[in-house]
Amino acid sequence: MNPKLIQKFTAFLKEKGYSQQSIHDYSKALEQAPNTWNTQVPQELYEHIIHTLKTEKEQFLPAARHNIKPASSLLFFMVSGITFKEYSKQFVACTEYDDILDEFYEYSIGFKSITEMSAQAERHHVSTFLDHIGVVPDFWSELTAKDLRNYVCSVHSTLKPSSKGRYITSLRNFFGFLEYKGIHVNQSVLELPLAPADWNKSNSRR
Repeated sequence: MNPKLIQKFTAFLKEKGYSQQSIHDYSKALEQAPNTWNTQVPQELYEHIIHTLKTEKEQFLPAARHNIKPASSLLFFMVSGITFKEYSKQFVACTEYDDILDEFYEYSIGFKSITEMSAQAERHHVSTFLDHIGVVPDFWSELTAKDLRNYVCSVHSTLKPSSKGRYITSLRNFFGFLEYKGIHVNQSVLELPLAPADWNKSNSRR
């Protein structure tokens, strides 16, 4: 992890009144954190922390393994201004789309054989999109590539292109799932390029 960010983290803990021992332990733990944690974008940092703690925690040395969870929570608080626990609540809240999202999740694991973590991430990405548009459309084909582009460019404008691509991948997979179910969808959604740099090459009216 970036030494300058760790120095900033150390100063942050001092301001919050943490003991020298805690500051030392948490900072040492962050030294072993992957470089993906260097981001200042809360959503990206949240996703990277979740991924690391679920799949890579055993790679930390024993002392760091014990402290990395509280250290990551404090790092997230420093970056976002909100506690990790409070930020997480938005992802576990029930929505009116739960039934179809649960079905999409099961399809992703059972039919496409992707990991549970990836399926959960895609479910969340789609849930965020559906919450943004407000209502489930009477006909899914009403939604076009332009709707997806506008959503990603407005709601997730601060994300890196690679992160935007992950959202587009999730949404394309969701619409592919709808098509698999026999639901008519607008083909422009399934053809939307994953890289924002390529979006201008596609038909902006679709």
